[in-house]
Amino acid sequence: MCRSVVATEVGGPPEFVPPQAGILVDPLDTGAAAEAIVSVLQDATLARRLGEAGRRRVLERFTWDAMAAEARRLFAEAAGQPWTGSAASSS
Repeated sequence: MCRSVVATEVGGPPEFVPPQAGILVDPLDTGAAAEAIVSVLQDATLARRLGEAGRRRVLERFTWDAMAAEARRLFAEAAGQPWTGSAASSS
């Protein structure tokens, strides 16, 4: 089951939760947070759309294979070597 996200715009959430996958609010604006939560709870279509987009993003960017490929890319970049691999690469 996919879950929709309401989070604050501080720290990691902006990187992990793009606008199409969740609702980000100012951490000091409790009214905006409440409004976002209520809108997700009252609008099943919105909740489903956000949840499905979030799940797609996780499967594209945050699987073990994707994270390992990103680590290999960063290591190659740090070593001054080109990286042409992908998440499916095993070398």
